Amino acid sequence: MNTLERKYLKKSCQKLAGMLPLTPVSMLKWYAEHEDQYNVEEVNGCVSCLFSFPLLMENGGIIRSIKDLEHGRLEQIILLVYDHDMIIADCSAIHASMHDFLFWEPAVEYICTESDWMYLEHYTLCTSAFPKIPYPAPFDENKKLVKGEALIYANAYVTTSYRRKGIFSNMLQTVRDHALRRCSDHVDLYSVIALDPDIACYGPDAVDEPYIYSYEKDEPLRQRNRTIMKHAGFVPVKLEELEPEEIGDGAKLWFALRHEKDVIMEPQEHYS
Repeated sequence: MNTLERKYLKKSCQKLAGMLPLTPVSMLKWYAEHEDQYNVEEVNGCVSCLFSFPLLMENGGIIRSIKDLEHGRLEQIILLVYDHDMIIADCSAIHASMHDFLFWEPAVEYICTESDWMYLEHYTLCTSAFPKIPYPAPFDENKKLVKGEALIYANAYVTTSYRRKGIFSNMLQTVRDHALRRCSDHVDLYSVIALDPDIACYGPDAVDEPYIYSYEKDEPLRQRNRTIMKHAGFVPVKLEELEPEEIGDGAKLWFALRHEKDVIMEPQEHYS
């Protein structure tokens, strides 16, 4: 781990300490011995700091020690982009095999109870990509193997004044490459992201006020995000209204899916 990597990994772990399975000190110790779990690099004058960690053990248990991390399954990927010490963009996603997203009960339970939006993304991904498999699928890891990897994006945001510089597309590509880092030969990748209005968690655009949905304000932003994700190779998917008599504003739930087929992966030296 070089000086740049350690500086930004430490800064990121301290910033997001509450999201980590262990303390920042323990995570840094683990990263020092697991170079395949992070990627820190300078891109167009900014520093991109990606790091990942298991969310669950192979038996479905909670991560409680460094030893548990060695037997992890279901991966959290976080990417923060810095302009010096200021976070100006962020992205996060949950990564697993598509088979685990369908048939491994601990993964499905974790995702679907994390938030309503994660549940809806998981639902959209599974039912759209595999319409013949009932949802939720019967939990049986011994089912015929569904090949491929999958990403469920939790958020992706770029500070307004830094947009139109390719940061968003670079984040998507970096997260994608990390999810496929251990793959070789041909592989399929399934991805899903919500088209809801962007919410700034860090940086100059972040505000203390809670987000309140407004159809007049937010629906045009969904349409803009729809266009952006179409350019990134995603296909928009619109779910039906939920309880329209209670919502009453015609709001729809928009998501976007991407299925990359037969991606040819070369072994990556950094991850060997």
